[in-house]
Amino acid sequence: MNTKNWYTSKEIIEISGYSKRTIERRKKELLSANPESNWFRIKSKPYRYNSMFLADLMGHKLYNLFKKSGDKDDEIRKLSNTIDCLFRTGSLEQHFAFLEWDYFVTIAYRDSFTTEACYSIMSRFYEQLLRDFPNSHLRIFFTTESFKDRTGLHNHLILRNADVTSKGLRKLITRLIPAGMVDIQPYNKKYAGIFYIGKDGLEGENWDIFGNCLVEDGIEALMNNPRHRVA
Repeated sequence: MNTKNWYTSKEIIEISGYSKRTIERRKKELLSANPESNWFRIKSKPYRYNSMFLADLMGHKLYNLFKKSGDKDDEIRKLSNTIDCLFRTGSLEQHFAFLEWDYFVTIAYRDSFTTEACYSIMSRFYEQLLRDFPNSHLRIFFTTESFKDRTGLHNHLILRNADVTSKGLRKLITRLIPAGMVDIQPYNKKYAGIFYIGKDGLEGENWDIFGNCLVEDGIEALMNNPRHRVA
């Protein structure tokens, strides 16, 4: 199982081998000692348990072994996705995979927006980048997705702009966008963020690519191919 920040009680049982009764007893002990503990999300079901609770339950040495194993599995999965992406001959994803990118960004919104509103937000974000960095090679490839465990939408995007720092990018996003959470990571070619963004298909207003060098990047010709037109 891949490691993550939050687990259900079923996952805690599967990983730790402890019974549901033991897990509930330990949860009550910890909450009794610290009612403000942020290790638990128990306002609505399914209840969620922070990874620190799992480490407390298993013991940190055993948990660290589990985490190392999960991290290796996650790296293998990402590399497998990269290989799959590179074999999509003639696809947008394959072409994008060979271009230079600088950041992988996830934006989760405070408020509930429609797909069209998210598209508009991404468009305004790109236009602001053009104003702030008129001489930069700019490119944004984004997708709009639903959350799996709650209502609402979020955006994943990869950005080409070697002239903006991670700190500057965060300031720009938080100034322009009503975001509840912003995660910015350096883009890693071998982990195929391209594949992740395109995993649900590239249709309708769920995705797009903006850029000021699309012809030079070979993207405009691909976009004009009927095979890749937006539905």
